Amino acid sequence: MAALIEEIKSRSSSINAQRNVFLLKLERLNSTLAESLNGIDLYARSAKESLEIIGVDDWIYGYLVFSQGRLEVRYRSTEDDYQDFMNQVPEEYQSYQSKELKLCPITWLEKLSSEAQINRILSEINTSLEYIEKNTTNSLESLNKALDSQSEEIANETTHALREVESDELIRYWIKARSCIQLDPEESITRSSSYLESVCRLILNKLEVSLPDNKDITSLIGAAVRALELSENSEANRDLQQLFGGIKSIFQSIGAMRTHFGTAHGITPGDYAPKEDYARLINDAAATASTYLLRRFKKKMTTENTAAG
Repeated sequence: MAALIEEIKSRSSSINAQRNVFLLKLERLNSTLAESLNGIDLYARSAKESLEIIGVDDWIYGYLVFSQGRLEVRYRSTEDDYQDFMNQVPEEYQSYQSKELKLCPITWLEKLSSEAQINRILSEINTSLEYIEKNTTNSLESLNKALDSQSEEIANETTHALREVESDELIRYWIKARSCIQLDPEESITRSSSYLESVCRLILNKLEVSLPDNKDITSLIGAAVRALELSENSEANRDLQQLFGGIKSIFQSIGAMRTHFGTAHGITPGDYAPKEDYARLINDAAATASTYLLRRFKKKMTTENTAAG
């Protein structure tokens, strides 16, 4: 008898040791899944499993679920089934209670952690990720189409404004800056900035205004704005001053982008390389600012020519 007791004691100790390892590995799986998903919220579950007998003909059943970044057990009893049946509760509206892993009986967790059950959860997680990835890709493509469409409208407006001032040279600058967006984003940033400088130079030269001593992009836009003059209406004058201030900020920002990311100052290994969307944003900003200036210039020239005639 003493030998049998020692065997029972030894076996119990072995089981407890293995269960401790099992719980640690289950928690590690929980953490690994959360880290791997990196904030992506999805739902996956195992198959239903009978977990515990609670009466002559009653038992608790449930499943392992991964939701809101963690594993937990959801369960209900056959008594709950009876009550829902009597109250005519449809199966899809039947509720389950939730229990954290650390609060669950070890026997529940062992039943829910078979190879088949864990593989089912992992498979469902992967399937959910495929579905999310597909939806995200479709949404991104839809947004890209919308944004590209708006970007093309901006480009078309700029081309039209350039044709109005009849400058083939500026059109070439513009087309080169635009065409580099996808092929060479860094080069596009440099060309977009150079294009803006050329727009300012054109306006100043056509108006026979001397170029500023400092010929950086900020000084050039400031000189162009002054040369174009503002409205005689005081209220409109204030609004236009704010608008020109915004345009000048665009020029300053693009000048900074050119310094940081453009090819004008050379690139060293390890430098950050801007992507297409960054170059497109800068190019669109340059287009919007230049279109306004060119049309303001065209209007001024038309007004002066009419007055002279």
